[in-house]
Amino acid sequence: AAADDYELCTELIVRSDALVDGANTVTLTQPHGVGCDTGAAAATATPPAPPTPAPGPPCTFSLYAQYRTPHAHYDEAVRCMRALPFDAAKRDSAVALLTQMISIYSYVDLNKNSGPPFNIRVDAVARLAAIGATTYPSDYDMQKAISDVFVDGRDQHTFYTKPACYRVQFMQPVRLTLRLGGGGAAEVVAKPPSTTFGIPASTYTSRYKVDATVLYDKVVTRIDGRPALDVLREFADTIAWSKHAAVRLNAALAPFNGAAPTFEVRPLLITSIPERPTVTYTYRDAGGGEASLVVPWAVLNTVWLGSNRVLNEGVPLWTGACLPFNRRRRRKRGGDGGDDEHAAAI
Repeated sequence: AAADDYELCTELIVRSDALVDGANTVTLTQPHGVGCDTGAAAATATPPAPPTPAPGPPCTFSLYAQYRTPHAHYDEAVRCMRALPFDAAKRDSAVALLTQMISIYSYVDLNKNSGPPFNIRVDAVARLAAIGATTYPSDYDMQKAISDVFVDGRDQHTFYTKPACYRVQFMQPVRLTLRLGGGGAAEVVAKPPSTTFGIPASTYTSRYKVDATVLYDKVVTRIDGRPALDVLREFADTIAWSKHAAVRLNAALAPFNGAAPTFEVRPLLITSIPERPTVTYTYRDAGGGEASLVVPWAVLNTVWLGSNRVLNEGVPLWTGACLPFNRRRRRKRGGDGGDDEHAAAI
């Protein structure tokens, strides 16, 4: 919306911190009025499931043990995220509340088949009903299924936030941009990571033993063996930032601002685990030929319990971040000599 139209735009905001016994937050913001721009885009197929991580103790992170910093390897992070057990009662509670809340969303019928130019086809009520009849291998798989319902609606005012125990970011030490190349064709160019929220190149190299700086200012021709721009467009279709494909692509390539997911930084609260543990960039080298670099995903653990970061403390403490907060129960934290109020099983 134009800046001078904002005064004509009002929003209905429905926020519930009680979803799934207080563990989740749902925000439905539905614009009404002349100055409201709801954006726009086409729904895409759900990407394939991430690879099964190697067996091992979940929610213990070797990089934390080594550096005492909140970083983790991809396999360790995925193992932890998938260690939280599926709970049918939480599923039923979430589906019931979301179904009730979606009934006030004016696009629920239109989105079943919006037609051009955005061609959205999402039957949110039917998909929530299907989730309510499904048994999932883990809590994460259920959370992703719920999130995908709202992502496929392509409305930045209506999205689903996973519980606090998924406050984890998957990060690349590379930010991709577009420029016009020879003949006016778009080229994908690698740049240093976002200065405020990205992972610094020096930190990445020391933790993950890959020097990604060789990519900087190089033209990236392929990502994981496929045309780079095609991969970026497909990723852009997995974020609920606008119904317009060009707006989503711009958002996917923008510097990470601490909230909206980008190709570089993916907050698990509102996006999905990357399909692969690494990204392979094929780029033009100085001699005009091509070279490739395999870059593992870095993982930043930002989960909090009370006033303490949950790091390397195992599934019971980690899963506490997804349980209801209870001020009446206090648990002694071993090793720090103090009591912390935090989410605890009752």
